[in-house]
Amino acid sequence: MKFPYLIAEIGSCFNTFKDCLNAIEVCADLGLSAVKFQYATWETMFNQKHPSDEAYEFDKNFIDFQWIPELSKKAHMVGLDFICSVFNEDHFKDIYSYVDYYKIASIEADDLNFACKVSTFDKTPIISVGSLIIGQIDRIDYYFKKRPRVYLHSVVKYPAVDPKLPNFRYLKDRYCGLETGVGISDHMGGVYHLVGDPVLLQSIDVLEIHFNPFQIKNKPDTRHSIDTMQMKELADAYLWKNDSIDYDVDGQNELAYKCKRVYDSKTGKTYRTFN
Repeated sequence: MKFPYLIAEIGSCFNTFKDCLNAIEVCADLGLSAVKFQYATWETMFNQKHPSDEAYEFDKNFIDFQWIPELSKKAHMVGLDFICSVFNEDHFKDIYSYVDYYKIASIEADDLNFACKVSTFDKTPIISVGSLIIGQIDRIDYYFKKRPRVYLHSVVKYPAVDPKLPNFRYLKDRYCGLETGVGISDHMGGVYHLVGDPVLLQSIDVLEIHFNPFQIKNKPDTRHSIDTMQMKELADAYLWKNDSIDYDVDGQNELAYKCKRVYDSKTGKTYRTFN
């Protein structure tokens, strides 16, 4: 995984298998890094750890396991990484051969028994920690510290509702390094708070954002999702596509990490490294 890394979280913003395939095409056209889906069932999503709330009065979609091989193949064919969120150990085993990375939701990350089991999977985990306090984050890192991993500070509807609160700063200060990415899983339903703050944007190694390319309605994730025009604006800013944006920082902001561009001749892309 090379930074910056932009993940489109499709979530429940689809109605059919064809919608998922078409969403992958849109993500590729926008030049994103990865597409992510949620692999779960009502039983694994809504249990004692996941009580239903007002958001789930809507129709919640989950991709069928039979779709995963084809979705993974499609993503790889168009140059995207394929990622899934899963919510129990057996589902991790199901998706292992199809995903490039796997996602652990913050409510699962606090389950140490679950973390211990999935930490044995030989693929880089992306771990949301927005509902965890600092001590819990350190505790979960015990299981993953011997391997590359990514921590995402979750924005909106968690105790840490603001990306500039200490949770994100703590992650950057403690875990930022060659084998650990630190970023944000954004649920704010817009992009200006990111595009309008280059200092914040450049400090994010991995950015996951809910994406609704076809304006699917009445799904629990639609209220937190951005549309195609917003995603293009974000991709242009975040993935160094817009040279008119000034990414230079004066070093005074505590979120500012000086960085430089590195051109990769093999991929033809420009990546970011931190000094």
